[in-house]
Amino acid sequence: MMDFKQEGNHTPMTAQLSKFASVISLKDIPIDQVTACRDLIVGWCKVECKLFGLIIHDKDIGEDGVLKTPHIHLIGVLKSRKRKSTIINALGKVSNLNNFAVSVEMASSFDSCFQYLVHKNDKDKFQYPLSAVVTNLEEEEIEVIMESSPTGIDFERVRSICLTSDSLLGVIEQVGLSTYQHYRPAIIDIFNLVQEGKLHG
Repeated sequence: MMDFKQEGNHTPMTAQLSKFASVISLKDIPIDQVTACRDLIVGWCKVECKLFGLIIHDKDIGEDGVLKTPHIHLIGVLKSRKRKSTIINALGKVSNLNNFAVSVEMASSFDSCFQYLVHKNDKDKFQYPLSAVVTNLEEEEIEVIMESSPTGIDFERVRSICLTSDSLLGVIEQVGLSTYQHYRPAIIDIFNLVQEGKLHG
């Protein structure tokens, strides 16, 4: 999984995004204010995002062997589509940072970006604990995402389908038989969690 900044760095500023990945540089934030800055961003996410996860990366080492500037990685699924420029402006304003400290790109997969928060599939990088991630996902949802393969099912899409389907057959019809057969255990887990009322819209 590449760095968020490299994942889709050709997203136009006018693009309307429903799912985004962001890197927010903390180089101009005093060390004792980093957590407060993160909490301001969390507050924005709680209002604007259906799903989100973010983490402070303060132990990343660059290719030159030098500790990288601390930064926040954020992955979000918005309640309503927003322009890339609008997201950058909002995150810059809420965090009291210059907009140049914020980069935003379209995210292709919520699951793989969420896994990147802790470097799950990048064993040569520092392995951050899941406890360092701030998210509105339930514990069961996190487990499903962390157990999926990097190119696996789109958790957000399957979750949405399960929330609107009365039966497992209805889910299979929407995800497709081949996808269901390939990811059967994960899809059944998500469906059962929805039926038990543990996953909500």
